[in-house]
Amino acid sequence: MKDLQLTILKNEDLERRYKQLRDTQMAILTDKAVADGYSIAILYYPGLKYDYAGEWFRYADRAVAARFKGHKYKIGAFTDLSQVKNDQLYFAFKTKWERVQIAHSLGGTDSEGFTYNA
Repeated sequence: MKDLQLTILKNEDLERRYKQLRDTQMAILTDKAVADGYSIAILYYPGLKYDYAGEWFRYADRAVAARFKGHKYKIGAFTDLSQVKNDQLYFAFKTKWERVQIAHSLGGTDSEGFTYNA
């Protein structure tokens, strides 16, 4: 099992990073994900740059499941691949626990019926 590290970005982190990258594909994908109620996280593990995208998804899924044990969750898009060379992957995810949603966009409710991914 790889040593997975998951960092969930705050709004300030997103603004700081993507203000300078405005109008790039990374910023556009991130803005769309946040507007759709997703949170953005960074997955890190040694050797990520050598794995393929299917592995990244599997490890992102495991990291979110471990962090939010017992929650419903959904993995979204890989939003920023610019740091893969440094073994870091930015991706979107949603998670709910009963009626609580962890996401950057709290305006409105999410009508998607997540299923447990565990």
